[in-house]
Amino acid sequence: MKPLSENLKPQDLNSVKCDNCGIRYRKKDSKWCKWCIDRHIRQESWSPETIIVRISNCVEPLYLDSNIEDFTEPVKNVLKSWDGTQDLYFHGDTGTGKTHAMYALMKICIANGYLCRLRDFGEVCRKIRSAFNSNTPEQAIRDEFLNLDVLFLDDLGLKSSVSDYEYDVFYDILDRRICNCLPTVISSNKTIQQVAEGFDKRIESRLGLFTVVEFSGQDRRPQKRV
Repeated sequence: MKPLSENLKPQDLNSVKCDNCGIRYRKKDSKWCKWCIDRHIRQESWSPETIIVRISNCVEPLYLDSNIEDFTEPVKNVLKSWDGTQDLYFHGDTGTGKTHAMYALMKICIANGYLCRLRDFGEVCRKIRSAFNSNTPEQAIRDEFLNLDVLFLDDLGLKSSVSDYEYDVFYDILDRRICNCLPTVISSNKTIQQVAEGFDKRIESRLGLFTVVEFSGQDRRPQKRV
C-alpha cells in the first residue's frame, strides 16, 4: 500500500484558491472567493456619491481629512504599500497618529469596495454583550465583526486585565479572522508582549503574525476647528 502522503497533491489544493486574492478558497462554481466577488460587485456599482456617503457615515468628522500623506517615512511607506490583505498592529504613545492612520486606510478601503468598520475593543464587547438584552442572537452580532473585509480595532489593551468574556470575544474574532485570511488592523499604546500580559500566550502568538508599525513623535491628534 502506498503512503497516505502520496494521495495529497499540493497542486490540487492550489487549484481551489481564489484567482484574485490567491489566499482564500474559491466560491462554488466560481474562480474567486466570496469576499473578492462581493467586493468587486460593490466596487463596480458604487458611484462616487455612494462612496462619499459611506465614508461620511463610517469616519468620525474629526478624521474626515485624514490622509496617508500626512505621515513621514517609514509609516507612510507601510500605509501606501498596504494591499488590504496583511494584518497590521499600530503601536505608539497617545496622540502619535494611530487612529488617524486607521481612518486614512479606511477611506481608501471604502473607495475600493471594502466593507469595514472601526471600533474600539471595549465597544465591540459591549455591542456583542447587548445581545443578552435583545432578540438578536449573540452570534449574529459577532458575525458582523467576523465577516468584515477589514476590521479596525482601536485602543486595544486599555485595561490592565480582561474578563473571561472579553477574552472569549477577542480570541474568537482574532482567531477566526486569521483563519479566514481577513485582515485586521489593531492599534494600542502597548506592545504585543504587554497586551499578552492581559490575555495569554495564545493571543500573543496570533498577534505575532501581525506587521508592527511603530508610531512616534509629537501629538498629532487633529484639532477641532473653531
